[in-house]
Amino acid sequence: APAGSTASGSCTVCPAGSAVQTGTCTQCTAGTFSLAGSTTCGNCAANTFSAAGASTCGACAAGSTSAAGSSDCTVCPAGSAVVTGTCTQCTAGKFAVAGSTTCSQCSANSYADAGSSVCTNCNPGSTSPAGSSSSD
Repeated sequence: APAGSTASGSCTVCPAGSAVQTGTCTQCTAGTFSLAGSTTCGNCAANTFSAAGASTCGACAAGSTSAAGSSDCTVCPAGSAVVTGTCTQCTAGKFAVAGSTTCSQCSANSYADAGSSVCTNCNPGSTSPAGSSSSD
């Protein structure tokens, strides 16, 4: 029997992380997975990933996402955060650093446009309420 496989009589059961293709146990590609004895490798779900030969898919780290069938996850850029599994731009008056899971409201006397990674302080002699989106 091939390395990693188990014999059952004269038949060979393909190990986890591989599937039968043209009569041979073939390693699953990155972004897919299989259990032992599988006939196909299945795509990893969105917001999960795998390396080649995986028996399971791993969850993306907080603040990152992936499409179905991915071999890695992408960190959400600054000015956005993960919302229901998707990197979503922060609205005006909020900010986020790269890899954020939420957009944070700007404090009083500062403001941010949509998609900001930082809040900007008001000019001397001017104020703004928390969550402001302009330097009025």
